[in-house]
Amino acid sequence: MVRGRSLALLFLLMMSSVVGCADAGPKQQLVIGDSGACGDAFFWGVADGGTAVTISADVKDRSRTSATTVEFSVPSQKVDVQILNLDDPNFCNDLGPLPPTQAPGRDPVSGSGLITVGPSVDSARACGRVDGEVVLTGLEAEDGTTFAPMRIESDSIGCYAG
Repeated sequence: MVRGRSLALLFLLMMSSVVGCADAGPKQQLVIGDSGACGDAFFWGVADGGTAVTISADVKDRSRTSATTVEFSVPSQKVDVQILNLDDPNFCNDLGPLPPTQAPGRDPVSGSGLITVGPSVDSARACGRVDGEVVLTGLEAEDGTTFAPMRIESDSIGCYAG
């Protein structure tokens, strides 16, 4: 009788550990360190290990008198969010290596954010004179990788390479 209970207990322990492994949660949470912006609304951030997040929206026709805001959820039709692999974070210049590649299994599947871009100014003088910010929370990739909430601020909206 004791042996039967021991086997039953062993079986239950084995099953609970298998169930626990299947529900291990997110693989990792990445924290964006280096970041910046350029163009009309192109924001980028890089985490340790060469994973980058880019967030962009077409706001070329924004107001010349007040800030423009774009609220979005991931995935979105109006804002492009990508999770990329890269060796060298050469965004916003025309001297970098080949463009980074989409990280396999890391298509963004959830998150929400807000882009705020200052009023449009004459394009010849915009670089360094227009502030922009993106706040993105709850970003998760299809492989379960999550990202800490990120806030990217820059005064380089309106700066273009080349």
